[in-house]
Order: sequence, then C-alpha cells, then structure tokens
Amino acid sequence: MRGTTLLTIAAATVLLLSTVTIATAGFDLPPGGALVRGSNASQPMVLGDSFTYQGRLTESGGPASGAFDLRFILYDAESGGAQVGSTVAVNDVAVSAGLFTVSLDFGAGVWNGDARWMEIAVRPGASSGTYTVLSPRQAIGSTPYALYAKAAGGIAVPFSASGSIEGPDEIFLIEQTGSGMGLKVDRGYTGATPYPAIYGVNSGTGGAAGVQGETLNSGGVGVAGYGANSGSTAGRFIGWDEDSIALEFGGGALKASGTVVPAFTWEVDTAANTCNSDKVTVIDNAFANANSSAILLVTPYDSSPATLGSVPGPISVAYNYTAGGCTGGASKWVIFNDTAAFANGQKFHVLVIDLD
Repeated sequence: MRGTTLLTIAAATVLLLSTVTIATAGFDLPPGGALVRGSNASQPMVLGDSFTYQGRLTESGGPASGAFDLRFILYDAESGGAQVGSTVAVNDVAVSAGLFTVSLDFGAGVWNGDARWMEIAVRPGASSGTYTVLSPRQAIGSTPYALYAKAAGGIAVPFSASGSIEGPDEIFLIEQTGSGMGLKVDRGYTGATPYPAIYGVNSGTGGAAGVQGETLNSGGVGVAGYGANSGSTAGRFIGWDEDSIALEFGGGALKASGTVVPAFTWEVDTAANTCNSDKVTVIDNAFANANSSAILLVTPYDSSPATLGSVPGPISVAYNYTAGGCTGGASKWVIFNDTAAFANGQKFHVLVIDLD
C-alpha cells in the first residue's frame, strides 16, 4: 500500500487543513496550505482564466518522486454543494523531491466573488484506476479572485485617484486606436437630480479649462453636443454673474448648419411671403415663429455690393405684424419698410436669438 501525503505550500494566503486518513488507499492529508497565483504574472496585460497551483507531495513520510495523476473539482461549499466550472484532470504530473506545479483553468465566470472550495483527488501516474479523494476540500484564497476583477468585478466604486504630474503629461490616459469610443459614461439615473455624467472642474488659478476638447484633423470636431430628443438642449453655457462670460468665441467664425438653423438667408418671394403691397415679407422659421421674446438681427444681402443701394429702406423688424391687411404676419416676425416694395428675390441674412 502506498501511503501518500499531500501538503500544499502557503504563499500569500494559508489555507489550514485537518489530517484525514483514508485507510483504503493509504492517502492522508496533514495540515498545510495552498499557493494559488496568477499564471503569466510577469505579463501586465490581459490575463486568461487559469492560475498556477503549487504543492508538495509526500509518500510514506518522505518527498514523493515520479508521475501522479491529479484531479481538481471546484465547489461552492466546503462539503456537499454544487460543482462550479469544469473538472480539471492533469495526468502524469512530474513530482520531483515532492514538489509539483500544475496550471488549472475551471472556465470563465467561476470567480464571481463567492467563496470556493477545491476538491483534490490523486492516483498513481499512468493509471486508469479510481481516484482517491482527499479530504477536506481546500478553501480558495484571495489570489485567484484577481480574475474576478478582470471580468465582472471591475473597479470598486466610488473610485478616486490623486497625483502630481508636472507639465502637459496626464494622470490618466486612454488611447483608442480603433474605430470605437475611447471612453463612454452612461448616467442611467432617471430621477430629477441634475448631476452630469461627466464633470470637469478647474479649482486652481489661471485660465485653464475644466473640460477641453480639440481635434487635430481637418473637418474634425473638438467637442460635440447632441440633443437627441425633442425639447433637449445640445449645449448650455451659464455665467456665474453679470461679470462672468457665459460663452466666448475666439479665432474663428460662428457657423450654423443643419436643416433648421437660427442663422439663415431669407429671400423675398412677392408671390408667396409678402403683403401690404410687397412692403412686408413674412419670415417663416421654426425658431422665430410664435416666439415673441426672440431677438432677430437682420442685414441686407446681395451677391453684388453695387446693387445694395436698391434695397428699400430703412427696414424694420416686428413681431405679429397685421397692419394693412397682412394676415400672414400673425404670430410671426416680419421685415418691412415704408418707402417702396421689396424686389422679388431680395435677400436678408437673419440671426434668431431665443431668450426663452
């Protein structure tokens, strides 16, 4: 009869085991512990789901040598319970001076934060006989649960970090070289509390920005805001008081684009949008219609500056203009003059500022 003792070696976490003698096969399990560590520890990038298990096998009180078959099963309880993951059998494990090392992988998802116990069974190498199950099961320490952080655990929240970096270097860098997003933050809260999904603040002195975006390619966009639903606001800028600046433009023009825009060219059509002997042209714009609190900035436009003198003037802008039978001006803004009729095709540049 081969009397074999399995003694696992402790490293970061020691798992104490009691001595159990299995008379039928001569195996016993004296007190010891388990060394369980991540495989490929020298590589800082993506880990698999495997880890390295090291142990010491003794036979008849001395270090064992030769080949042994080992079987490992993971459970969710110290006794009984349900198996977790797959069964791992490693055949003909080379044991030298009692020491052996095996790589174990019970499959994805087994390290979810719940306690785990590992059952170990052994038989002589090159054998097809029955395994002898060693008892008790070994409680798994904390080290394999680094695999849980890799998958479902993620970063513990709330998370905070601080550091001191001089110059333009960053404390935290994400570089996305593919076609997807570099960073996405989804604030799924549906209540009324108006906290933002991302908040940047510059609490120091100087003119640095709380949030800055820039693009290095032609046609790119440094910062983009989208109002994805009706009634939403794509961007909002609020000054602290009358001495602060809510929005500043420098080194570039203000451009409006899209199908319905607050800055546009309005063209006089004497067959469709004029009244009061063509001295009034009624503006039809979604931002201006039924908006008595809007501000309209209007300038005459002509592709040939020499013909601008033909524009009747002076022009005026009014809201809800119904004089002279101009019923089309109800709840709309108009451009009018008291001198002469507008010519068909006369153009004006219009900017609508909404004060609501």
